[in-house]
Amino acid sequence: MVRRQRPAGEVIQQLGDGAERLLRGRFSRLLAEPAQEAQEGQAILADLNNFATGGVAIVANEEEVLVPFSLPSTPQDWKHHLVQDHFGAAAQAYTTSKVHANGPDLAWIVEAAALTGKEHVVDVGTGTGHTALALAPYATEVVALDITLPMLEEARHLAASRGVTNVRFLQGDACALPLNSSQFDLVACRYAAHHFTHLAQAIGEWARILKTGGKVVVADSVSPEEPEIDRFLNEIEVLRDPSHGRNYRISEWFSLLAEAGFTASLVRSWTLPLDLASWTQRIQTPPASVTQIERLFADASSLTRERLHIGLNEKGLLSFALPAAVIVGVKSV
Repeated sequence: MVRRQRPAGEVIQQLGDGAERLLRGRFSRLLAEPAQEAQEGQAILADLNNFATGGVAIVANEEEVLVPFSLPSTPQDWKHHLVQDHFGAAAQAYTTSKVHANGPDLAWIVEAAALTGKEHVVDVGTGTGHTALALAPYATEVVALDITLPMLEEARHLAASRGVTNVRFLQGDACALPLNSSQFDLVACRYAAHHFTHLAQAIGEWARILKTGGKVVVADSVSPEEPEIDRFLNEIEVLRDPSHGRNYRISEWFSLLAEAGFTASLVRSWTLPLDLASWTQRIQTPPASVTQIERLFADASSLTRERLHIGLNEKGLLSFALPAAVIVGVKSV
């Protein structure tokens, strides 16, 4: 799905003028939502692919480097490109983010996993490795998987700094795991599933690689059950980070897990207090998008404001509360 945040013709002309320059950050903004622009987006992608033969000059940090480059040809490939582009640039910020590095849900995941020291574990969407490293002392081996190499590099450095030696780092797609079937005892997935292109497909992959009786432990932001608030929350999420897919409702999680052969249970639900400034700075949200989010906050209904606790925090910063949950699924077949 594609939303043009700059004229597509301008990008196409720029690529076709001979210099074939690709401004990485601006180019990635071609990709986002909404569905009604999908047909137009496919035409844009087709035109862009006509120019993507051989090397393309990528301009980053004011340095021009010729590299082999193939433009993504499908919406799913574009989503992967966008995730890598956004999180590659923000990898270091996620190493030190309080929500990711020190959140209480890390302990809740370890508790729900109930490892004995003999298990083989996969942390899907490991990011900078916080969940993998939290589980490592209680497992035989942890595979820390992510699609973004800079994130994995940060995770490797973090593991080395802590002297952790039983974590293996692997680049891979959550919807097509490069792992053998029925080989693992636990799949963990923390603050990553809302980026997956096809959550049902990812859950199917978890079921495939787990042994019968194996467990999945998910910690993620979720949407309230009310449709109005669901729509509002996902709208501001996409504005903040175009690689966002969807915050699913807990009822949707239960349904998707059941369809894949899991028996699901809710372990914890809570809210993450976030101020808009640090939340958007972490992912380097463009100022224009931040302004749009501020406008949506100002225009939010009383129900949305109440449920998401929109207002000023004790520091006088615009803030809200992001619903989150820890959900466990046990593979029953």
